[in-house]
Amino acid sequence: MKKHFSAGGILLNHKNEIFLIHQTERNEWTLPKGGILEGETKVEAANREIREETGYKNIEVVDKKPLFVHNYSFTHPETKEIIEKTVTFFLFKLLNNQSDKTEEMIEEKLSGNWFSYKDALKKVSFEELKNVIKNAKERELAQKSRKI
Repeated sequence: MKKHFSAGGILLNHKNEIFLIHQTERNEWTLPKGGILEGETKVEAANREIREETGYKNIEVVDKKPLFVHNYSFTHPETKEIIEKTVTFFLFKLLNNQSDKTEEMIEEKLSGNWFSYKDALKKVSFEELKNVIKNAKERELAQKSRKI
């Protein structure tokens, strides 16, 4: 059985809105994520994937503790090999609004938009992504209460 590891995250702006990726070919709203390259930590991979898939370069991780870890198995459609996949999500914040279209956005036909937590929950269709968004909201509220 083959194992595959990915990382991604939630990117929040100064209004605490979430940036969702729109995969136009599948008309699917999702969070930025992708494979971890050799030598990368999970947080480094999440940072790279967010920058590549959103076009926002000036971001930083809010907390190196994962928001959500999703483990599942699937059968590769071509090879029929069973793959165990682990996706780790982290919380990031946007430092400024400068963005540029990336090669990855063009190749993967990605666009995106900012959404409130409530609207983001309505946009994503996969339950694990809803859980990531809910965990981000809880983490944000917990951090606000510690500052008071």
